[in-house]
Amino acid sequence: MDVCTAFAFVLNANTTRKYVGSGSLTQETQITSSVLGNLLDVIEEVQAARVELQNLAYTSFCSPSVERLELHLHFIDFKSGRKVALALDMSCLKWGIYPSEAKPSLLEGPAIASRKPFPEPLSAEIRSVTQTLKAGYSRIICLCRCVSQVVQAWNG
Repeated sequence: MDVCTAFAFVLNANTTRKYVGSGSLTQETQITSSVLGNLLDVIEEVQAARVELQNLAYTSFCSPSVERLELHLHFIDFKSGRKVALALDMSCLKWGIYPSEAKPSLLEGPAIASRKPFPEPLSAEIRSVTQTLKAGYSRIICLCRCVSQVVQAWNG
């Protein structure tokens, strides 16, 4: 997984300075430690999910704007060939906040549309199962496990 985009997003000196201000070196060090610690927690969870879940085919960070960081998760159903692509908003990492309440959105676009589409009931089931997750740490790997199970079990 290429994490350069995520590091560049959270460590962008110009935007980080806007939030950090001109506080003491100690404050800035604590903030940077929190920012990097939470980013590394997310990366570790994604890597663990990639090892654990065979149908989690691809993961990447994407920054569509200076203010937004997304984690893209691509799952595949090996029986039907269907692919499910989700995006999680990770922008809170810039402020050193773990994305404990991240909710997935389905990715759409030309590259996604050209794939075999997945039916609305599958989308609804994914939304339903992810809404039942508790907020907190380990949210990313729990979310990946839930989506993986739904994709594997779906017979539509």
